[in-house]
Amino acid sequence: MKQFIKITVIMIVISLIFTTLSFGESLEIEYSRGNDYYKVLVTDGKVVGGMSQGTDPWEVVGGSYDGNHLTVVFKNQNNPSSWQTHVYSVHPSSLRLIIAVFADGSTFTKERVFSANFMEINKSPCFCDASCATFNLSSNILHIPCLDLQESEYWLDLTLTNSDPITLELTGVGERN
Repeated sequence: MKQFIKITVIMIVISLIFTTLSFGESLEIEYSRGNDYYKVLVTDGKVVGGMSQGTDPWEVVGGSYDGNHLTVVFKNQNNPSSWQTHVYSVHPSSLRLIIAVFADGSTFTKERVFSANFMEINKSPCFCDASCATFNLSSNILHIPCLDLQESEYWLDLTLTNSDPITLELTGVGERN
């Protein structure tokens, strides 16, 4: 049982590392028009989450961002078979809706301009620089000094206990100051 718990902790830590660390540009884009408000999270050019508030609650389930265009796929939280895709042209403080495509194939092309804020997130060098984590060959310890989990930051030490298959054991953890 103790071994099972240890393996479970290792798997959780590894999954947290790879789902939390981002080794590229991360943005939070907030935009609104009238009573409609949107928040979109972008990592490495991929829309990875977000939501909208307005008449119906829409969840952001995908899309892309290249600096010039933002494509966002929404799914209606009250009706999962209802979805729509919006394509925007990006300007310094606004987004201009180019086209909206709905689940039934219909489109909306009337121009709508949204005021927008673009905020870079995860700017700590630990999130942008892959050299932040270090591996000591003599001790087989992988030290991760900057794991961001919600409101807190932690450091981790993982010891490589086997190389085939790769097995890591959590040997140290603490909250960063």
